Amino acid sequence: MTLGGNILGNILSARHDFKTNSKRRIDQITRRLDLVSRSEFDAAFGMLAKARVMQELLDERLVAIEAKIGVSSKRSAKNEGSQGLRSVKKKAHGKRGA
Repeated sequence: MTLGGNILGNILSARHDFKTNSKRRIDQITRRLDLVSRSEFDAAFGMLAKARVMQELLDERLVAIEAKIGVSSKRSAKNEGSQGLRSVKKKAHGKRGA
């Protein structure tokens, strides 16, 4: 029975060593890959979502201001089919030379 007990003990010890060494190796690899934690990822994703909302609000404000002054940006020009700021700049340069 001693031989069986030693084999079982050795197997359990090898299993424990394997687990410990694998965890250590995985930790080393993840540190080298410079991975982020889930909480860091969620925080960055939240900031991105907030930035997108802010950008959409600013785009809406820009479109409203452009509509008020009768000018459209390149982005609006693509969406609305107008010539945008280029035509306004050309007109402004034409007035200076006249």
